[in-house]
Amino acid sequence: MQYGIKVPIFNICFCLTNKMAPNGEFTVEDALNILESVTELNSNLRNEVKKDILTAVSRIKNEFVYVRSEVESANRRISELGARATETHSLLLALLDGVGGH
Repeated sequence: MQYGIKVPIFNICFCLTNKMAPNGEFTVEDALNILESVTELNSNLRNEVKKDILTAVSRIKNEFVYVRSEVESANRRISELGARATETHSLLLALLDGVGGH
């Protein structure tokens, strides 16, 4: 669905300069915040368009929450497996040392 939306450049510049990450990088979250701000700042948008934008932003944010959770879970699993590998390696070295020492 395409919309002929005209947004004053001032609103976009304001959003860009005031909604960026603390490190100065422009993130996906910043872009989503801009879309939300545009719906709030621009009274020329039809309610249907505003609703569509806000629904899309909400769905994208939910997907990022899910992906972040999956990445954190995978990182925890990687750490656990790394610790087990270290334990196994140490045990193997001890066994080899014991076999060679007798």
